[in-house]
Amino acid sequence: MVRELKQNEAASSRPKRKRPKRRPWWWRLIRVLLLAYLIIVILMAYRENQMVYPGAYFSDKPPAKQAAAPFESFQYPSPGGSELTGYVLKRGTSADWVVFYHGNATRADQMFGWMERLADAFNANVAAIEYRGYTDDHQPSESKVIRDAISGTRTLIEKHSITPENLVLYGRSLGGAIAAGVAVDTQPSTLILERTFDSAVRVASHYYPWLPVPWIMKNRFDTSARLTQFSGDLIVVHGPDDEVVPFQAGKRLFDNAGTSDKHWIEPASLGHLDPVPDSLLEEIATAAKQLRQTPP
Repeated sequence: MVRELKQNEAASSRPKRKRPKRRPWWWRLIRVLLLAYLIIVILMAYRENQMVYPGAYFSDKPPAKQAAAPFESFQYPSPGGSELTGYVLKRGTSADWVVFYHGNATRADQMFGWMERLADAFNANVAAIEYRGYTDDHQPSESKVIRDAISGTRTLIEKHSITPENLVLYGRSLGGAIAAGVAVDTQPSTLILERTFDSAVRVASHYYPWLPVPWIMKNRFDTSARLTQFSGDLIVVHGPDDEVVPFQAGKRLFDNAGTSDKHWIEPASLGHLDPVPDSLLEEIATAAKQLRQTPP
């Protein structure tokens, strides 16, 4: 009995441990929301390449086609990757060349009809360039696809002895950002950017203002910055009905270009995925010809 009393007294004399204070409900909610936001950011960063280069991640991705007459295939190295296939359409004895760079959801071997239209409009030889990932299993990235495009363009220049004065680079959408990278390397007489953006980061920030895009985006494609190193003729084509690349992204691209020999074309009722009408293509070709004829 005495022992039990002493034990009770000893227990009562010990300091009681305080139970941890429970966080308020709103604090627990904030933690859950922050965790969910972090997971979304990680997932978006993980899926960036699929969003920037969707055509390189299609499940039914056949190998590059072998061209049939009047088209010709040509091979060129993909630095650090595999050999790629581009396509050529000759136009008589013309010394002029138009090199086309496709957008992010199409391929060079889908451009045969468009190449014929370019050849007619410019009265020039036409080539279409491919990038890694679209006909092989290599992973694309900004620096890699630009290196591929430069490799293909240099191969053409060397094979056909093309001079800068006879060279026109034409890029559509993401292909325009790639063409700008090639233009810095080759310095062609004319660069045509159709439905292209000033910066991929700015476009992505427009669509995802709630994400830290400038911090996490790897494929930045700062086309405006690249154009500061280009001094040739520039044509920018962009309409207010473009539902993918905001109109202001194309306008900033044109306004920020340092070259003084530039021409703005603003087609009405042209969505991002709409085919280029003959009248617009003729306007582009005429503008390119006039710029080339303008004394420096």
